[in-house]
Amino acid sequence: MNASFSKNKFFVNGAFTRNDFRGYGGNYGRDKSWKPKEQWLGNATIGYRGEKNTIYYRIDGLDENIAAKGAINMNTYKAFDQQFITSRWMHQVQDDWHINQKFHLNSAISYTDYSRRTHSTRHDFTNNTDELTTGLGEQDTAVFTTLFFRSQGHYKINEKLSVQPGVEYNRNAASGARIEGSPVINDFAFFASAEWRPLTRVNIRPGFRLIKNSLYDAPPIVPALNAKIGLRDNIDLRLAYAQGYRAPALRELYFDFVDANHKIYGNKDLEAETSNSINAALSWRYGTQLRSTFTFSSFYNVFKNLIDYGTDQTDGTITRMMNIDEFKTTGASFEQMFVYRQWQLNIGALYIGRYNRLSSEDNVSREVPKFNWSPEANASLYYNWKKAETTLAFMYKYTGPRPTWQYVSITTSNEVKLTQLSSFSWADFTATKTLLKNITLQTGIKNIFDIKNVNNTSAGDGVHSGGGGASPIGYGRSYFLGISYQFIKNK
Repeated sequence: MNASFSKNKFFVNGAFTRNDFRGYGGNYGRDKSWKPKEQWLGNATIGYRGEKNTIYYRIDGLDENIAAKGAINMNTYKAFDQQFITSRWMHQVQDDWHINQKFHLNSAISYTDYSRRTHSTRHDFTNNTDELTTGLGEQDTAVFTTLFFRSQGHYKINEKLSVQPGVEYNRNAASGARIEGSPVINDFAFFASAEWRPLTRVNIRPGFRLIKNSLYDAPPIVPALNAKIGLRDNIDLRLAYAQGYRAPALRELYFDFVDANHKIYGNKDLEAETSNSINAALSWRYGTQLRSTFTFSSFYNVFKNLIDYGTDQTDGTITRMMNIDEFKTTGASFEQMFVYRQWQLNIGALYIGRYNRLSSEDNVSREVPKFNWSPEANASLYYNWKKAETTLAFMYKYTGPRPTWQYVSITTSNEVKLTQLSSFSWADFTATKTLLKNITLQTGIKNIFDIKNVNNTSAGDGVHSGGGGASPIGYGRSYFLGISYQFIKNK
């Protein structure tokens, strides 16, 4: 539910949402594959919109409770249960100030307070009682706070040239029983970009970023260059090169995160990630009655110390943060859109190659010496049935087999090996009908093919090879029905 109101130069709005997911799978109503989750979400905004200045304050809140009930031990008639209770508040103030015709300034400051409490009990079915457990991290509250500030100006020098300088500050702090000490990361940045139009159909955007991180050494300068060239009125060519830098976030270093279906464990030994990227895209628009847009793009990316996830061999729902010493991706994609009267068809495909090397000391068994290729394809079809005031939509996506990392326990240590996630197809259907102008009815089917788990197999091995497992993708086919009512009053 949401509502908004405005009068003169002042405006206010708010929204409220409740999600109640009862979980999926499990025996005797317990130990569900997809954990039950209840969420309460809300936001409110109040602001002022003047002739030269727009400023507003917004608050967002989340209260979430995930219930993870364990299987019954038939010898003791007891079960280990946990609740993961999350509270998050985000305050933000934004200001957009048009100082004059040539210069305007956009600034934002926000503060996020995030806490996640773990409440663990052992339920005794004989006596119908619960007692608190005392294991490591079983009674814990992890707190993360983030202070963020960003201010960026836009100065128009003339019709062909403008510049956009800016500054950014990000402070992250954490505390909790499962977090070592009370770590703090400060990140400062100065950045600038320019937009130069030397010709009518040519737009060049150079830029750079200077970064100072309190825990990690950043490159002296992180540059980027983008160009758009209009070959004709209906044909555009885009070229881009950029370097990248990303320091690990505190949650990736120290936090063990458990959500409705996954367990993600942090790694305090993570290193910062750097990258180089090259992209090119060609777009062509044509047609009158049958309108179409065709886009072909290609890319090549090289990452050093990529921050990624590795799947646990014994449990596909468990992942661990890790660095990949060298990771490369390259490939090409196309997108085609057709519009004819009430019909719209979108089709696309992606063919991507991935190269992985876990560490510089890897032997051949843990290195992919060449690119490992996987395809993806998607299609969506829309029909606007004007007479019935109904829109029909069908969406489909095919995800081909792709490589992933898996943790393997070997006596006293953990090793990592390359595995392959099997291919799968996903499809949804939605019908939306307008009733009485301000009432909308929506119904449909999600996950038409009833996808639940996708197999992991060792790369290069067959379907029946050992060391694999299942990764949860969805909780099966579902149906939905929704109705919305919109009330508008103008004075």
